This record gives sequence, C-alpha cells and structure tokens, in this order.
Amino acid sequence: MKLFSPHFTRLHIANKLCVLLLLLALTPPAEAQSRRALAGHVVPATLRLRPVAALPGTNHLNLYLGLPWRNQPELEELLRALHDPASANYHQWLTPEQFTEQFGPTVEDYQKVVGFAGQHGFKISGLYSNRMMVNVDAPVPAIEKTFRLALQQYQHPSEQRTFYAPDAEPTVDTNVPILHVAGLDNFVRPHRLGGGL
Repeated sequence: MKLFSPHFTRLHIANKLCVLLLLLALTPPAEAQSRRALAGHVVPATLRLRPVAALPGTNHLNLYLGLPWRNQPELEELLRALHDPASANYHQWLTPEQFTEQFGPTVEDYQKVVGFAGQHGFKISGLYSNRMMVNVDAPVPAIEKTFRLALQQYQHPSEQRTFYAPDAEPTVDTNVPILHVAGLDNFVRPHRLGGGL
C-alpha cells in the first residue's frame, strides 16, 4: 500500500529543492564571509579620473605590510601620563624593547603576516624588531590576486606624469592581522627632507 501518490512525492521533492536553492542564494560564500577590506588605499583623485592603462604585469612593487598595535586603550593612557606632570609615569619613557613587548604585534601575529606574504608569492625584503611592518617585493599579478584589486595607471591631475593606484580597497583574510598596505600607489612622490628630490 502506497502512503503518498507519485504526484505528491514529486511536488514534495520540488519544494525541498526550491527551499535549498533559496537558502544557497541567500547565504554568502564562505570565502566572502572570511575577508575584510582595508580602508584608506583608494586615491581620491582616481574617483574623477579614467585609467589610461593597466599597470604592466612585469612590474614589481615594494610594499610595506603594516600590523596594528596591541592594547590601544592602555597605550593612549600611557601617552597621556607621559605628558602629565601629576602622573607617576611623567617622562618615564619606554625603551623600544619595552614598547614592543607591551604594545607591538605578537610574535605569532608577525609570523602570520610573514607566512601570508610567502604563500602569495611575495619576497620578504625586510623584517623589523618592533614587528610593526613586513617589507615585501611583489609582482603586480600577485598583488592584484592577493588583495583582489586592479592596479591602474592614471594621468596625474596636477603633474606632467602618470601614476599608478588601486581601483578598489585591498581585502585580506580576516585571520591575517594586516592594518595597512603601503606602496600600492605613487600618487605622491617621496621627497627628501629639505625639499630636494
């Protein structure tokens, strides 16, 4: 004896498939959920400019991957106390080693960033004892793939030259403690102290 008609069974399965497809459509992919954008990298001038060309894939950029400080509230309190004559910590300056121990990134976080850079084809070109930055040399295609952006060239609005800049904010995996990526654009050229080139 059949409990359900074939029509009911097909309808039941079709309904379940519709619900499943709807859930899949509404759920962002795990990859999208595990990334975060690093704000402040898009050059404002590029919002009014059209790219003249993509930055060639043969180019390499020297980037600095910056890590965040730890214990930010305690750091702000220490900075206040260092300049407060009524504080017991007035002018009680920390050595670089003490500062790193209290407020610098952990060794584990630093190694995460070093590992992240190596996994994405970046060559480590500088490490720092305060663990605040990792200096890397990276080819343009690896940078674009890693940070999910495109590096474009634009005509500079006030200088007779082109500059390169990202077309979007870089994104990284949420478990990688990178705060900033310096070197993604050359909109402002570095100048020596005293105004020389």
